[in-house]
Amino acid sequence: MKTDYSQKADVIDPLSLFNTVGEEVENIAEEQQKDKQELLRLLNWTSFASAKKINSRDLTLIKEFLQMGTEADSFFINFQSNYSNTEKKAKEAYKKSKANFKKLRSAILVMGSEFTSGMDKLEDITDFWGVDSEEQIFEQSDSFAALFRQQNNATVNSVNLGAWLRRGEIDFKKRNVPEYDEGGLKSWIEKKEWRKHITDVPYFLSLPDTLLKFGVALIYVPFLRNTVYGAVRWFGGNPLVQVSDRNKDLAGCWFTLFHELGHVVLHKNDNVFEGEINETKSKASQKEKDANKFANQYLFNGDGLRKDAFSVKKNGLFVDAEMLADKYDVNPIFASYWFKKAQYHPATQKSIHIEFV
Repeated sequence: MKTDYSQKADVIDPLSLFNTVGEEVENIAEEQQKDKQELLRLLNWTSFASAKKINSRDLTLIKEFLQMGTEADSFFINFQSNYSNTEKKAKEAYKKSKANFKKLRSAILVMGSEFTSGMDKLEDITDFWGVDSEEQIFEQSDSFAALFRQQNNATVNSVNLGAWLRRGEIDFKKRNVPEYDEGGLKSWIEKKEWRKHITDVPYFLSLPDTLLKFGVALIYVPFLRNTVYGAVRWFGGNPLVQVSDRNKDLAGCWFTLFHELGHVVLHKNDNVFEGEINETKSKASQKEKDANKFANQYLFNGDGLRKDAFSVKKNGLFVDAEMLADKYDVNPIFASYWFKKAQYHPATQKSIHIEFV
């Protein structure tokens, strides 16, 4: 029967996996089919589980009740000593594991339903990462964050970034990706059949199947805080293009997609993490300028739409999205996209909601 995942323990106390000396006494009584309640009464214990140490009186009563010989003395003394040593280590490990879970729990948002066989949610997270320990997760996340910081001036949550990228890798491996067909991809872009479907959310969501024909693995992954708009990585000659639903705006997702496709076409075999998109020209690297220009050309027929949107804001003019869209022969949601970027009456600009689940 399927269980509610929200009821699963975040972190299991490792000490709960070990018997107290009282529980060991209970097990022996069960094996001998003795009256456990009578034994509890004789020992004056509230429960077997709460008994972590037995005194000489208890030991005498237990041996008599369970008909055990003198070998029971060393057995129970050693058992409770081992439990005491384990308890100290387990408490430290439990405290550390709870702290690690707090740092790593956001990964659950992108784990899907494949990773639920662990003893607790923390073990599910390590299974998702394909590693043996939380320390390995932090190491991998830090390496991703280091590359991100080389390319961006934005804040990044290394664990969130690592989880978001890991989701893409897992989905990439699930797909039977054919050899990369650069010519086929360029032809699809140039034919501009996609322009007929700019406002069509189901069409946008179907693009991974379309691009897969060209050996491009397009993966949509829900946005995680302080991560990226999108990313491009190359595996075995195939581009893995990840796009997030940051801002939940279809126009923004179109721009992210074509920005990343710009990297695929123009910067083959380069790994790119997009913490920022459409930054000012002075902030953007040359590769980012190239990718922006690529997206602007195919989606907006050049950079004029962006410039006009900011000019309207600067000069206090009245221009609606329809008027600006007609001028540049683009869909009105793209004019609204740039008006929102320019903070020109952002509350009145139309947008189409999209969410990756």
